[in-house]
Amino acid sequence: METKDKILIVEDDDTIAAFLVAVLNANGFDTIRAGMGREAVSLISSHCPDLVLLDLSLPDMDGMDILSGLRKWSTLPVIVVSARGRERDKVIASRTLAEIKRCESRKSSAELRSPEMQRRILQAVAATLPKE
Repeated sequence: METKDKILIVEDDDTIAAFLVAVLNANGFDTIRAGMGREAVSLISSHCPDLVLLDLSLPDMDGMDILSGLRKWSTLPVIVVSARGRERDKVIASRTLAEIKRCESRKSSAELRSPEMQRRILQAVAATLPKE
């Protein structure tokens, strides 16, 4: 039996999180979702995901604090999913995933669900996951 890659989605926006879960699950990934930073930290330790999609703007803590804490003990791959534009916050900034935030902020759900957007997300995930 083939083991699926497990992806932790750290996103407080339900629309964006549901979109990411749907796209990733439909393409053979297992997903776990956290809507808050403290929950994400706990899930990283307890579920050992293969990849984290991390929003920087969470209600209870800054995503950069999660990332810097994680880097003290792990090299787990992280894709930053954020609309923040400050250069210092762009750790592994994926233009494709940042577009999700822009689409949602413009309420362009058709654009958010487009096949092109889905393809770009999957490419970013495939490029970031560790090769076996």
